[in-house]
Amino acid sequence: MDVVKRGSQEKKRKKRKKKNEEANLKQGEWYMGI
Repeated sequence: MDVVKRGSQEKKRKKRKKKNEEANLKQGEWYMGI
């Protein structure tokens, strides 16, 4: 049970990290656009 829980948490974390990276990329593009 713990392993499954940990696995889903890792997936969520990776997803969140990817979202953050994409957001940073968009911010970077916006910043460069100024």
